[in-house]
Amino acid sequence: MAAWLFLYFLRDHPFVLLGHVAHDRLVLLFMAVLTVALLLLTDATLNITVAVLIGVVAHALFRKMGDLFRGRRTV
Repeated sequence: MAAWLFLYFLRDHPFVLLGHVAHDRLVLLFMAVLTVALLLLTDATLNITVAVLIGVVAHALFRKMGDLFRGRRTV
């Protein structure tokens, strides 16, 4: 949690590692992969997998397709 706060949320300047600037996407990708890897090393692997699958299915079921094209005008 502290790593997420320090490396991603509370930074005002670019992250510099060994004299090279690490872009926000790279930091986000690294932190996300590290978080998932550490969560899967725990005994809660099945619970995490089921929760993610339920979230994906619920999003697919309850997403409103009509709202995606609200700004477009039909000719």
